[in-house]
Amino acid sequence: MKGVHTKHPHLLTACVLVLALSLALLGGCSAKNPTPDKTDGSEVSAPQDVPDESAKGQGSDTPSTAPDDVGAASDADPSMGPHDAPDDSSTNGPTEDADNSQDAENEGDAGGGETAPDAGTSDTDSDKDSIMAAYQPVLDAYRTILAEHWDAETIEEAGMNRLLAYHNDPSEIGYVFKDINNDGTDELLVGELVDCNVVEGSVMDIYTLTNNTPAVIASGGERILYTLCKSGILKCELSDGAANSNTCFYAVNPDGTFTLVEAVVFNGMIDSENPWFSTTTPEDTTSYTPISEDDAAQIMGKYTAVTIEYQHLDAGLADE
Repeated sequence: MKGVHTKHPHLLTACVLVLALSLALLGGCSAKNPTPDKTDGSEVSAPQDVPDESAKGQGSDTPSTAPDDVGAASDADPSMGPHDAPDDSSTNGPTEDADNSQDAENEGDAGGGETAPDAGTSDTDSDKDSIMAAYQPVLDAYRTILAEHWDAETIEEAGMNRLLAYHNDPSEIGYVFKDINNDGTDELLVGELVDCNVVEGSVMDIYTLTNNTPAVIASGGERILYTLCKSGILKCELSDGAANSNTCFYAVNPDGTFTLVEAVVFNGMIDSENPWFSTTTPEDTTSYTPISEDDAAQIMGKYTAVTIEYQHLDAGLADE
């Protein structure tokens, strides 16, 4: 060593400097990375700004900055799309709910829920008002005849039913609007009221509209009785004395004409022992087919009178 120091003084100096520099560097690194105080083997706590890797992917761990109700369909931000949701667990259910809500709205727009009134309803009401107005002159004529007590001859001359001469007050006559032939237009039925305004099919006069003008198509009398039956059948009973009567069953056509369905004839002048006959042409006696009384009752029993509730004639159209 002495030889070395004597022969190479500068080399020794350089070695000393290198050693000192190395010690200085070691001291600086130790200052930047201090050794943990705990040396007993316990786990060192992770810094607070490092995310916990074990929490990744768990939908239940909602970020602390997210509102508690994120994903609720009623409170979600309308501007938030599916990709803006905080995590998968909060988007799956709420997005489906939002879609269902939107579908419900679309169904409402397509016709679900409350709808506007059908335009046809108002048209129907308007048509009914027009029909009632068209019949009003006829009803006014009945009121006038009864209020002024016209006699039978004057009533007939006016083209009205002479049976009105047997009544002295508008409350004894009733009327009702009824579509008896299912053509979409109401006929006007006028009937005699005795004890109440509800009768079993009895009709005195029937009017229909032709080009919006009322026209009488059936008118009863002392020996003619009309009864409205089910299925739009009109029964007409005509009597020409105790030994001769016809019971005819008519279908009412849309044009106000009648088509005879069948008829039962009682005519003792033809055969006093067997006076019952069936026919489709009552005016032609050669067409009569003899039947028993039970057969006649069976034919007539097929047709059941409808219950008619009349409105008293002394009530105005405004009450209809």
